[in-house]
Amino acid sequence: MKLTVLQLAICCIPGILLFMGTVRALNGNDADVIVIGAGMAGVTAARELSDAGISVIILEARDRVGGRTYSLNTSEGPVDAGAMWIHDAQEGNELYDFAKEKGEKISRLQNYNSGTIYSTENTKLPTVDWIRAYANQGEFRRNIDALKEAYTKDPSIPDVSLYAMYENFLETTDPPKAIIPSLNLMTHANYQVLLNANLTDLSTLRYGDAKTLPALDVFLYNGFDILAKIQAQGLDVRLRAPVKAVEQSENEVTVIASDGTRYKDVKKEAINTMGMGTFDKAILVFDEQHWDETDFIMKAMEDLTGEWKVFLDYNGVLQKPVLVALNVANTAQKIERMADEEIYESAMAALREIYPNLPEPKEFYATRWFEDPWSRGSYSYYAVGNEKNITSVIAEPFGRAHFAGEAASDYPGTVLGAFLSGKRQAAIISEKLATI
Repeated sequence: MKLTVLQLAICCIPGILLFMGTVRALNGNDADVIVIGAGMAGVTAARELSDAGISVIILEARDRVGGRTYSLNTSEGPVDAGAMWIHDAQEGNELYDFAKEKGEKISRLQNYNSGTIYSTENTKLPTVDWIRAYANQGEFRRNIDALKEAYTKDPSIPDVSLYAMYENFLETTDPPKAIIPSLNLMTHANYQVLLNANLTDLSTLRYGDAKTLPALDVFLYNGFDILAKIQAQGLDVRLRAPVKAVEQSENEVTVIASDGTRYKDVKKEAINTMGMGTFDKAILVFDEQHWDETDFIMKAMEDLTGEWKVFLDYNGVLQKPVLVALNVANTAQKIERMADEEIYESAMAALREIYPNLPEPKEFYATRWFEDPWSRGSYSYYAVGNEKNITSVIAEPFGRAHFAGEAASDYPGTVLGAFLSGKRQAAIISEKLATI
């Protein structure tokens, strides 16, 4: 069996786009614009600028383009180690349209109603029990909507965490104890996994301003990073070129290897307070399917930690015999501190509680987004107390530095946000360069 643990890199702090008549790079080469970071926002901005006849250099610390869109070449074909879904996949979505325009093969919609649920005793949960839990959780969702509605009438109402809302829901409705593990799983999957953060950190007032479920989500058969690779074709991309500082004056911007640029206090505050989560995967590649034929395999849980409770089945949606465990937030960070073999053994032990005869996979991969020095996490989320316009604050230019990325977009936490923010900043920079 092949076992690989990946050191990945990306950050919610957006890529920096530097513009001027002349921008001096690390090695003395000049360009109209230097893009720091070859994630989706960076390569999209560079593509737009280059196509407009503007000279661009991309500096990327890693040895590849794509940022969080990184796809593994397994024996069963590409499997996404990072971003995997195009959200809101329908005509008019510019990222979806771009993938279709480039001829990429797109999967069917992810079916969020297709799941096999196991009880805490490792037996299949009766459908009626899951329906009871879903009906009970309706009150939790209504409570979130009620607080948000009250806030629109009285903005002095303070934000609270989704955890506080969930605790209040359990206390006031007192659901049957038998369905609480199912309620925990439902809450974990719909909020913590989706938004890659603990309920204790997630904003109630901002819920719905980023991703929600159910959703129109699709995969790319060739892996999500194919789109970044397409964008980067023909561009001047300097790999293994980490940037630690940016200096700018009235007439020149210099990118150097030192300690970092100084930002305005308001931007520093926005970057420091915007949530940054962790979404890790343990990827198990088998010779054939040995599990239930559903999009998701999940297990009810006594608490909200969620360790090895949610598995994504690639076989149904992409016809690949691959199971992907999804761990998030503090639980993901704890797993990252485990040795490689421990992660593998822990994942397999959890699966064999429900599939005792599950054979060894032929390949295993684990991601470590939080521990990577270039990322320190996976993607942004609205933390308790964040204003909705925090992404606009992050996107504001600072001198000759412009900012792009999913956390600097109207669609935080998504590749669509990175894609659109790259295009937006390229348009702004093009217009300003035309006046120089």
